[in-house]
Amino acid sequence: MRTLFVTTYKRKRLSLLYEEGELSDLRIYEDASMVGGVYMGRVTNIVSNINAAFMDILPGVTAYYPLEEYRGEKKLVIGDMFPVQVVKDPLQKKQAMVSSRLSLTGEAVVVREADVIGVSNKILETETRKRLKALFTEICENFQEEHPDAPCYGGILRTMAAEISEDDLKEETIKLLCKLNEIETKAKYATLYSCLSQPTDALVSQIEAYLSRGELSIVCDRKNVCDSLASHFPELSVVCDTEEPGLAVRCNLSKILERATSRKVHLKSGAYLVIEPTEALLSIDVNTGKAIHGRDKDAFFLKVNKEAAEEIAKQLRFRNIGGMILVDFISMKRPGDTEELFHYMEKLVAKDYIKTIAVDVTRLGLMELTRKKVYRPLSDILSEEKTA
Repeated sequence: MRTLFVTTYKRKRLSLLYEEGELSDLRIYEDASMVGGVYMGRVTNIVSNINAAFMDILPGVTAYYPLEEYRGEKKLVIGDMFPVQVVKDPLQKKQAMVSSRLSLTGEAVVVREADVIGVSNKILETETRKRLKALFTEICENFQEEHPDAPCYGGILRTMAAEISEDDLKEETIKLLCKLNEIETKAKYATLYSCLSQPTDALVSQIEAYLSRGELSIVCDRKNVCDSLASHFPELSVVCDTEEPGLAVRCNLSKILERATSRKVHLKSGAYLVIEPTEALLSIDVNTGKAIHGRDKDAFFLKVNKEAAEEIAKQLRFRNIGGMILVDFISMKRPGDTEELFHYMEKLVAKDYIKTIAVDVTRLGLMELTRKKVYRPLSDILSEEKTA
């Protein structure tokens, strides 16, 4: 059973996802997010040595634009104007990142201007993959025939595509294709700074990501948010719970946030993690602490390291960590244990809703992970609230 509790924390919406009674994800939503928004931008600078350009997308807002995104027939020059979509919010000192490959995401599909159709790797059955790809191709081709001035569309079939009916898949795909075509048509006549499509509601987007992995019920303690979610997701159970004490107290939110921002995180075994953010990366050290081993030291170290790996995977999600992560696990000498731990970590991070990869184990025995930077770290958001 998966339940999403939605409440507020210091004027911001917050959600807690519980799976089988255990907290598995935590998000604080910033109202100022620009991700998903489409704007008419103008190139203001081109920096060849970093293969990037910078674009003004709103008055006073400059965004980073990777040059490999550009597909124009003419060479890109300063002053060029075209629609771009925000794919990353500003993070710390970095500007927002934009893409000229516009896309729209639904529960089952992602549509974009492309001649390629992909299928989620989590859809394993070959026949199902072929059937869905053929159906999606047919829908895009029929849309092209009905809209001859539209570009060639393609996209990605998400995991949920295998769980819904073909009629529902067709309905969602056509809806997204129409919206994307409308955005691109408006762009032909738009002026600088025009907002061609509003940013995606971060909470709605996150719920769609959760739904891609199965059934979900929602409990919320704000009636206006409940009404909005019930309207957006009529197929879901959305319960409005305004009883006292509120959800934040009943979920023990203060303790959860304290653990998600603490330098030292204790494990049930008595071992603990030391989590140290730096400018370039996040380092995590695993210590045995008060954990007591029996006769089989090798088996004990592997067990504690696996417990630490489980907590590390959660902490990366809770803290919204992005970039490179180095983990110094307890040293293990028994042949095969390091490889077993690495594969165990691979399975754990695969559960993340943001792309996270277990890269390798270095010659010094450090495990290297990477996690895509999409949202600001939890610590940044909370420290901002304290000074507000």
